Amino acid sequence: MLYDISRKITKNSFVYIGDPKIVIRDFKTVEEDGFRVSKIIMGLHTETHIDFPAHILKDGKTSSSYDISHFSGNALVVDIADLDFAIKISDGIDAIFIKTENFETYYLTPKLEKYRSITEKQARRIAKRKIKFVGIDWPTIEKTYDGDTFHKLFLGNDILIIENLDFTHVVAGLYKFYAFPMDIPNVEAALTRVVLEK
Repeated sequence: MLYDISRKITKNSFVYIGDPKIVIRDFKTVEEDGFRVSKIIMGLHTETHIDFPAHILKDGKTSSSYDISHFSGNALVVDIADLDFAIKISDGIDAIFIKTENFETYYLTPKLEKYRSITEKQARRIAKRKIKFVGIDWPTIEKTYDGDTFHKLFLGNDILIIENLDFTHVVAGLYKFYAFPMDIPNVEAALTRVVLEK
């Protein structure tokens, strides 16, 4: 069974504070041009995406630094309340994906400023594990929108960050994951389709 845990990109998608607004419109139309071509403008940190070390670290690795084989493996999907236990049993795991259910609250309170996040202690414990990815169902892994502590910690340890995952139809557990970024060379982030397999 496959589960798509990527968020759709629409005109109404959440855009991180200060990032480019999403524009999706027709560039050519069947009526006027005989064929349709759509145009999209947005930042690379829109909806589900991978942050590479170059996002926050000078001379950090970019999208071109990783072979395609890096983007799959074993993922542990865990409710944030159980994260401490999950960190303990994460041997042999390539990714820890954290369910916070923040988005359920966000849709009820669109200007949400307080949201559930990991603690600094948990972040440091995750950073010590031999994993490739940490992911979360929120626009940032940080405790505050203007923070960068966890980004520096994870990316400095070559643990890539996946933000804006969607766990609506996924329960906690062990999965095979595939997180293939768009093949744009030498960038600090990439739009990504993330799929779990049970």
